[in-house]
Amino acid sequence: MFLNIDVLEDINNIPLNFDKPYVLKNNKMAAVKKWNLDYLKNKLSNETVRTQYYKSIEEFQTKSGTVIYKKFSEYISDMKNNKLCYILESELKHLENVLDKNDITERFKFRRHCESKHLYLGINTYSNCHIHLLDDVVLNQIFGKKIVYMYDYYDNPLLEPVSIFHKNPNFIKDNFWTLDLSKYKVYKVVLEPGDCLLIPPWWWHAVKGIDLSCSVSMFYKRTDLNYIKMSDIKIRILLCKKECDNIIILYAIIYSIFYNIIIIFNNNSSI
Repeated sequence: MFLNIDVLEDINNIPLNFDKPYVLKNNKMAAVKKWNLDYLKNKLSNETVRTQYYKSIEEFQTKSGTVIYKKFSEYISDMKNNKLCYILESELKHLENVLDKNDITERFKFRRHCESKHLYLGINTYSNCHIHLLDDVVLNQIFGKKIVYMYDYYDNPLLEPVSIFHKNPNFIKDNFWTLDLSKYKVYKVVLEPGDCLLIPPWWWHAVKGIDLSCSVSMFYKRTDLNYIKMSDIKIRILLCKKECDNIIILYAIIYSIFYNIIIIFNNNSSI
């Protein structure tokens, strides 16, 4: 029913830019061996983290919820009291002074500078199907398990994105978790502690945390924009308005125009 994501065996041969997803095994990041809930409570108890709260399971599965910045200890108390909440996209940079800086140091040679690192922590969490727009993302599973479902931007045209004017225009309209996935082309991977998932831009993905789960996502700027084609360039630019500045958008337009001119010229030359 589900397709498998390739496992990249040679960790010294990681592509400079990810054009399809890969799974890396045996992440030697120190946090995989050191982190558990007690460790994080001890380190982060009085630190402020970005959380999201939800009114129902349906809202958890489909919407962004209400963003609240609160102390880590307060969030843990709410989580244990079965409130629907999630530490989601909480920037780790401001926590480096309390965490061991070596805990989340990359152990693979990505050959690019990591732009940002985000913490995810919760119980039986959901992220509805969405895409990243310009960055390559490495999802590092620290403890617990996560199930990730993925498909390429062009694989399932019946699964439409929300309006380009939506506050989160990089999500699909449907509740992914209620779909009959046998009708679609979908890849699936179960991430266990020490696993990494390499996620390129424009790959839709939905994520479910199993029981208590913790992961760290790392964002890397690409060195090329080959994946942006003239088709859909308008919608892509509108989607990008959330995550990139005008210079990058202008570059994407110019790059796409010249890319397609070259293709057309080459095709005509071969006639």
